[in-house]
Amino acid sequence: MNPTRRYHKQDTPGSYVWDTPPQSTFTVEEGDSSKSDIDYEDDQEAVALRVNHGNWNSYDPHRELYPLDPETGEYKLFTAEPSKIVSLYGTKNVTPKAVEQALALAHQEATKHGPGTLTYDSELSDDSSPMVLRALNKGYVAENIDYPRQLLEADARVRKQDLNYNSYYVEQERANRRRMSDRTTRSMVKNEYGVVEREELPENAGQEAVNRVRKSVARRNAQRELPEPEQEPVTHEGSLWDSASRKDKNSWNEASGIPTTSRAGAFKNYVGGIVSKVRGN
Repeated sequence: MNPTRRYHKQDTPGSYVWDTPPQSTFTVEEGDSSKSDIDYEDDQEAVALRVNHGNWNSYDPHRELYPLDPETGEYKLFTAEPSKIVSLYGTKNVTPKAVEQALALAHQEATKHGPGTLTYDSELSDDSSPMVLRALNKGYVAENIDYPRQLLEADARVRKQDLNYNSYYVEQERANRRRMSDRTTRSMVKNEYGVVEREELPENAGQEAVNRVRKSVARRNAQRELPEPEQEPVTHEGSLWDSASRKDKNSWNEASGIPTTSRAGAFKNYVGGIVSKVRGN
């Protein structure tokens, strides 16, 4: 636990007008909080992460909101929308530990909404996508089927090529991106555009969230590595019909027009057969 690391959370309600879901913004600040805003702009480091809450969407047959299920050919009754990271920014010298703890806090929040999983948005900024890719590699987020790992990696290669295309502008472009990322992070940390007050989290919130995520990942990995249960050996030969119950056989015979025999009738026939053998018939 770092005594100079502080955690905040800001919940923002969704808007039907702008078609935005409820959000949570997590910020992790590092450094001396007693510094002024001027010093803060120069020295204090931070990471800011914004996540859209997941939800369950019910199907409305009158509006036909959801398409047909390709497997069944029927309308989906509901869909599960996971929580998604929409932005992840950090200042120049923010530590990897602070980024890890911000991701863990978002992962913990995602378990409260919708299907309980955390993934990432398919429209990430150039600053957010590299950090999200690292988070995906470390298991803090699940892969988005609409924007899989291959696309994230391909975009990373394209950005690197564009940055190195003309060496004359490389340093200038990197500096511009760095300034933009720093400015965005600090505006989110200071809640410049927020109408909801930030909630200060306990000083051990980040590490506790990291510990919970690690346990969750360990459980998933252990579940994957469990051997498949051994199949019981077949103790008899024959078809499934041979091992069917009398009720199943009679129901099939009735549907097929074959006369069925009740248990009482079967017992009577059995006794009658024994009597016939005794009499020598």
